[in-house]
Amino acid sequence: MYCLRYFPCLFLLLFTSCQEEATPPTTEVPSTATVAEKTMAIAPNPMVETFWIIFTQFYDGSIAGHPIAQIAQSHFRDYQSHPAMQMTGELIKVYGSDEIVEALLYYEGFPRPRLRYPLRADRIQHEATRFTAYAEALGAFYLDAKVEAFLNQHQHYYQGSIAEIERLLPKGIIAAMEHYYRDSSHLAYGIIPSPAMPTGGYRGIGPYVYTGKGLRVYQNLSGLSAIDSLAKVEDYTAFGYGDRNLLTEMTIHEFGHTFVSSLLEQDTFAQQIEKSVDLFTPAWRELMQINQVSHWNACVDEHIVRLGEIRIATAMGNTKEVERLREQHIEKMHFLLLPALEELSETYENDPDTYPNYTVFIPRILSYLEQLEPADIEQLIAQRNN
Repeated sequence: MYCLRYFPCLFLLLFTSCQEEATPPTTEVPSTATVAEKTMAIAPNPMVETFWIIFTQFYDGSIAGHPIAQIAQSHFRDYQSHPAMQMTGELIKVYGSDEIVEALLYYEGFPRPRLRYPLRADRIQHEATRFTAYAEALGAFYLDAKVEAFLNQHQHYYQGSIAEIERLLPKGIIAAMEHYYRDSSHLAYGIIPSPAMPTGGYRGIGPYVYTGKGLRVYQNLSGLSAIDSLAKVEDYTAFGYGDRNLLTEMTIHEFGHTFVSSLLEQDTFAQQIEKSVDLFTPAWRELMQINQVSHWNACVDEHIVRLGEIRIATAMGNTKEVERLREQHIEKMHFLLLPALEELSETYENDPDTYPNYTVFIPRILSYLEQLEPADIEQLIAQRNN
């Protein structure tokens, strides 16, 4: 089963690192699968949750439907002068919250953190001194503001979040993804539920940590469904992760970035993507604002990740989900090239000898993009407007 352990101490129950995961349940995956099912650790991360608790003080949008974030925003309001609060304000002017979370996952031993692996992500790899100081400040805040007591007070909600994900996440999802991408090199997978993450709807982050021996990949999730606030934490019976389809989609999407984005970041592929940048016409760029996609490399990345969502759902035999994803990504979110990329992907799926892994297939996708003209994009937009 997914990693959920019980210890006498509640703090260990909620925030154990789950490095020795239990055997997951069996599942039906494509009969040609050759990869073994890996474990999925499901547990909050105390340093990441402390960051989100502080971040609630800087979030000026509505967080209705996220009761723990609402409580945290009020509960910790008197700590505005704490050094960790001030350092957070400085960092979020420079880095996105997703970059900060990724950096924090390189540390262990919280609330007295130490760097476990050298930072690798593009904008943070030379900032170890700055992030180490920040991680230490978060640890001090954790102790000074008695964050552990706050988390223990709301243990029912955190336990419920873990159990909800454990119950609804489809079995064999990792095996299906590794089979599709033909890549079983990731060392470990983890879902980090963050009920304190402030957002107006729902949000997921897909950070990954380079260890020198492979990637440790994560999904950091806010609550996915709005939950009405109740007077007592013990009264909650739903915890925001109860939409099975959305949970599955978010998991495949965020973990999909670890298979796709880590490849597209390579200089050779990044340079090839630039050759087709003219396809990102002003009209298409405007449409893509709904997805907060404003750069061509991000557009390509998100296309390929969503392509994986659809094809993995196809491989798992979930016809209704395939149609739902196509409707959402193509018609509503304007990923215009997905139909063509689906056709192209059949070449990859049916010819493992030529394409033993996705790294070999990526150039085929990028070469296809180079063959297109801006007029082709304008025609696709015109067809959808008619």
